[in-house]
Amino acid sequence: MCCLAFILVAQVTAQPCFSLTWKDGKRAALSISYDDGFASQRSAASVLKTAGFRGTFYLAPTAGPDVIPHTQEWRQISEEGHEIGNHSMRHPCNDNNLPERRNLRLMTWQQVADEVNDGEGWIVKYIFNGELKDHTYAYPCSI
Repeated sequence: MCCLAFILVAQVTAQPCFSLTWKDGKRAALSISYDDGFASQRSAASVLKTAGFRGTFYLAPTAGPDVIPHTQEWRQISEEGHEIGNHSMRHPCNDNNLPERRNLRLMTWQQVADEVNDGEGWIVKYIFNGELKDHTYAYPCSI
């Protein structure tokens, strides 16, 4: 009886539990993502577009000099079909050399939530022109 039950289980679990279908009958998908919104990534968006690909660009607006001054370019990248995702507002990390507001070891859970929400609000307002659009979140520095 024990062996029969084992064989029965093996036959059931050997069957696929779901079927995946990709857009336009494609056999696979590729995900290309970039973090932080560096200047070089704006160039990467153009290269991907030329090759017929789209990428995901995770922006942390106040973490560095390459996001806010180039808001219009990031908006254009989004309009070209690339995903702009949330990467928090200030890119907090577990690093004692960072100011208190960006040091995860010193932040409260509410401050971490505010980081995510502030980044989200900035993207919706300045990249999506106030429209809610599907997009993802990538945590910075292993939140």
